[in-house]
Amino acid sequence: MKKFFIKIIYFIIVYMVCLIGMNLFMNKDLNNLTQELKAPSLPTVVMNCDGIRYNTLYGYTGEQQISHMRDCISVIPSDRHVRFFVDTYSHQLFDLSFQVRSVDGERLIEDTVVEDFVQDKSTVTVDINLKDLLRQDEEYCLIIKLSTDTDTDVRYYTRFVMSDDLAPHEKLQFVKDFHERTLGLKEGEEIAKYLESDESLQDNRSFNYVNIHSSYKMITYDGFQVTRASTPVLQLTDVRGQTAAMTLSFVGIHEDNGERIQFDICEHYRIRYTEERIYLLDYERFMTQIPDESRFCANDKIMLGIVSEEVPMMESSEGNVVAFYEAGALFAYNAPTNKLAHIFSFYDDNNSDIRSRHNEHAVKILNVDDEGDVSYAVFGYMNRGRYEGQVGVQLMKYIASNNTVEEKAFIAYNRSYDVLKLQTDTLLYENAEGLVYLFLDNMLYCVSDKDKTMEPITDMDADDSFMASADNRVVTWTKGEGDLGDQMVIRDLESGSEFSFKAKSGEYVKNLGFIDDDIVYGIVKKSDVYTDNTGKKTMPMYKIVICDTEGKVLKNYETPGEYILSCSVMDNQISLKKAVKNENLSYSYTEDDQIINSETERVFKNNVIGLDIEAYKHFVEIQVTNQINTKTLMRLTPKEVVFEGEKLMSYQPVFEEDVYFVFDPYGLKSMSKNANTAINRAYVLNGSVMDCFGNTIWYKGNRVSRNQIMAIKERPVEEGESSLSVCLNCILELNGISFKTESYLAMGKDVNMILSDNLSNARIMDLSGCSLDSVLYFVNRDIPVLAILDKEDKVVLITGFNDQNVVIMDPLENKLYKKGMNDAVDYFMENGNHFISYYKAE
Repeated sequence: MKKFFIKIIYFIIVYMVCLIGMNLFMNKDLNNLTQELKAPSLPTVVMNCDGIRYNTLYGYTGEQQISHMRDCISVIPSDRHVRFFVDTYSHQLFDLSFQVRSVDGERLIEDTVVEDFVQDKSTVTVDINLKDLLRQDEEYCLIIKLSTDTDTDVRYYTRFVMSDDLAPHEKLQFVKDFHERTLGLKEGEEIAKYLESDESLQDNRSFNYVNIHSSYKMITYDGFQVTRASTPVLQLTDVRGQTAAMTLSFVGIHEDNGERIQFDICEHYRIRYTEERIYLLDYERFMTQIPDESRFCANDKIMLGIVSEEVPMMESSEGNVVAFYEAGALFAYNAPTNKLAHIFSFYDDNNSDIRSRHNEHAVKILNVDDEGDVSYAVFGYMNRGRYEGQVGVQLMKYIASNNTVEEKAFIAYNRSYDVLKLQTDTLLYENAEGLVYLFLDNMLYCVSDKDKTMEPITDMDADDSFMASADNRVVTWTKGEGDLGDQMVIRDLESGSEFSFKAKSGEYVKNLGFIDDDIVYGIVKKSDVYTDNTGKKTMPMYKIVICDTEGKVLKNYETPGEYILSCSVMDNQISLKKAVKNENLSYSYTEDDQIINSETERVFKNNVIGLDIEAYKHFVEIQVTNQINTKTLMRLTPKEVVFEGEKLMSYQPVFEEDVYFVFDPYGLKSMSKNANTAINRAYVLNGSVMDCFGNTIWYKGNRVSRNQIMAIKERPVEEGESSLSVCLNCILELNGISFKTESYLAMGKDVNMILSDNLSNARIMDLSGCSLDSVLYFVNRDIPVLAILDKEDKVVLITGFNDQNVVIMDPLENKLYKKGMNDAVDYFMENGNHFISYYKAE
């Protein structure tokens, strides 16, 4: 018996030795195939304005589409002298050159090699003089090209304008001074006069977000001591006449019981400068606590601290694993194994390198399973690693069992992070089979890492009306032109099933949106679609339908004799604007209506909660499914597994011309195919609208106090003419074209066709629904605005304005007259705010 037990013990020992040896051998191989994220290597470029360093430029290793490189704008004096600094981070700079191009990138104005520059260990000072080929107050693009001892050619982009009237130094200095006063580095009470404080607002309850309406105490951190741990990065994002917009970002530190808590802090400023004083038009500050996993967990909470409550988060089907993304870092907590993995961030060890902190990227969590594996996408500018200096989408997977991450694919993109983000916000989804779907340049693509392919969905065209459900699982598009189609396609990206149906004979189908994963669409009779000769198109729906992904109708909404002129879907509610048809084909609105879905929302096991804590104001936590044992908690930082073979997916960008880009003073916010939608959005944001070539077609503010297009005189309606034809003739004559439009209108051509055919390099814009104040921007630029008066059944031209009046040319009345501004606002609003204008690309 004794020998038997000895044999058993011997067998167990041999087994354990073999198991440990095998594990060490396997881990050795795995360690040889893994690597950490490489540190940043590219230099940065910083512009100079009379001793103030501003506009830090980050390097790109490929050629980007110039019209979309709009992160910042630099100001150079009329002597065309430019000074900038290259922070090389101890790398040797070999060659330096620069180009000046038009904002669309098509016209090369200058291409110069810089022979002389002053270089010390880590900084190169460069002085250049641009050629005398520039026009005052016109935007250009400066492209700086470097090559270093890393054998990499790098490009840096900044818009610039040549002017002596923009006072950039004074504006930049004001921002620096205001910032220092908020931190107590200078007397703080001076800034109180610039605020518009309202103690009743919610903006006084959290350090995470404050604005110009917050209290003076909140603006100055209300006793919560914050010091700077990094040099502020000051960016000039917009400058027009007296106004300018800037951002200032830095790492802040708060000492709490001997522990240093770090924050990523970014301030937004919009100011107006006059010789008498500076006005603060807007101020916002975003303060986000940088994660520190060493003090993350307590009880059943993951403590995020001073952050927004809108935390991107996803849990596994059982809720035992939760992944979350906050302050540039992706984490996953596995409750059964009590492991917290810091899966991704570009941060360096102490967050001191501005290249690591550059925030033009984001992460989207795609899938979390109960084994702890997490699929995710990093998209935007790559701060470090093998794709450093590129913009793109990197598809990744965290393997919990090995504590490693694996790359599935990388899709390079030649536009800016802002444009890419709008695309991925529309759709980026991974199904259970590992297929990833993403929306790029108005097309739906399917990415397979197994087949190493990225293929467009073949039955979808760029002109189709595309929509995705909130969770991105279901997508729909109508086949046809614009909003109306003869066929609707419904695809469930998870199951791969697809259902399509054709509209009945004599009808169109209109894509409206989703309630959860159910589809909402409208039915329009072709006989009810009406386009008048001003180009205004009416598309009344007589029925609203809700169906599931297999096309099964769940609900019909139809009222005999009534039409739905517009429909919006928000969360579980459909809002309808209803009308009845009049004999003259016009419509009179009736009472609005709503359709409400009563289904209950999904209940999650891991939830974000907010607590009010005196010192921190508002403190955010994730409440998880179990008590976290902090003594046995394992904190993991995975390495990436390196595989042989190419992971780069080939993608040919689709250049779409009929898109308008909406900017607020600090960056890109949205895109639209409709000029009126874009302008209305920009008007609310105090922003601007740009076309795909980089031309600014509209911006709010800086309008002169008065302007009139003197070349347009009163003109009567003569025999065979209409008020519309007279107005069109005036527009063409203003552009040097003698042309009678009556016959073209009689042939059924509308305003858009006639003006497009005759005005070269012009884009005609339907501005219906825009305010009078917004369309006066075009009159300010000596472009008349066509106003269609629906109630009075006539057309007039808006040709001028001052502070009190609008100048109107009325052909039916044969007069050019002034109308009081307030009266004009009411007048055009009562007639539908139906405007048409145009702009010409330079």
